[in-house]
Amino acid sequence: MSGDASRWYSVGHQLGQGGFAQAFSGWRLDRSGRRRRQVCIKVTPDATSWHGESYFGQLLLGDPRVVGLIDSFPHLSRGGAEVRTRYVLVFELERETLLGWFERGGTPWTESGAKRELIGLLGVLRKLHGMGATHRDITADNIYVGDRRRLKLGDFGIAKHGLGGEPIHATAFAMEFVPPSLRASQRSRWYPSDDLYQLGLLAVTLLRGRVTSRVTARQIKQLDLHPDLEHVLIRATGPRRNRFDDASEMLGAIREPWGEIPVPRSLVHRRVAFTGGLPVPRHEAQARLAQAGGAYQQDVNSRTQVLVVGAPAPNYLRTRRGRRLSEASRRITNGQAIAIIGWDDFVRLTRLPRRHA
Repeated sequence: MSGDASRWYSVGHQLGQGGFAQAFSGWRLDRSGRRRRQVCIKVTPDATSWHGESYFGQLLLGDPRVVGLIDSFPHLSRGGAEVRTRYVLVFELERETLLGWFERGGTPWTESGAKRELIGLLGVLRKLHGMGATHRDITADNIYVGDRRRLKLGDFGIAKHGLGGEPIHATAFAMEFVPPSLRASQRSRWYPSDDLYQLGLLAVTLLRGRVTSRVTARQIKQLDLHPDLEHVLIRATGPRRNRFDDASEMLGAIREPWGEIPVPRSLVHRRVAFTGGLPVPRHEAQARLAQAGGAYQQDVNSRTQVLVVGAPAPNYLRTRRGRRLSEASRRITNGQAIAIIGWDDFVRLTRLPRRHA
């Protein structure tokens, strides 16, 4: 099998088979036919997945957290009058998937080790999400365990760009490793936050020592993690409205104290509740919110996204004064993304002149 005149490969035994391709061990040969480098050779009849994997392999070339692409070419073979085309990808050889690691009795990661691997893989996703692309297939069968238990992401066969940064239709994915909302509808769209759901499951897999396809907030709390990491994993694996928007936001939450959700850039389509003594009548605050495109809620519940605190408080999460503030704090601890903001922030976001009672 050859790429061009200077690249020849010999194919060995089969390593595995997926929905689009077969993977084999192999060797890169020199011109005299001597083996020079052991590689993984992936062969597929599907031109679309081949083009996609070649494209992302080139974009991410040199990233230490990605299985490195070495070569990519079509291969023609003849059987009588018939000419058959197979598409070939050559990768650096990674000998064991995370699934294989645990199946043979490999030990779980420590909390610090799992956090380190989570940060490393988020670095890859930050590049993808930054260019308007998503991976869509982050599972234990596509993660490889390298030297010193460092993980690498592979198999970009169904990774795709959204046109103009828009989400894409969720037409191909491993059913057991996607959020329930995607399993329920064939017309759903795949967002960067859905990649993060899969990555959250992967982190729980590392900590548990067994492949995890479903997890609850209660189960994550039973892992006895530091509150910062616990909060991040609960948000990542929760409903889409509570998840991080993309890998960059999740990476920031891991590296910084999780205490308060950042002040939103806009209140458009946000569900907002008020608490404390506002400097204007409550009905006037509601009118300002409506003009800014937000939706008023009388109480804090599972759909609340912003809580406006009227009375000054240096640290809203720690004071926990009042029913709504206490409920918001409880929900934030359980992974719901509620931004707690002051009156000055509310005035700025509604773009109306500040008034005093």
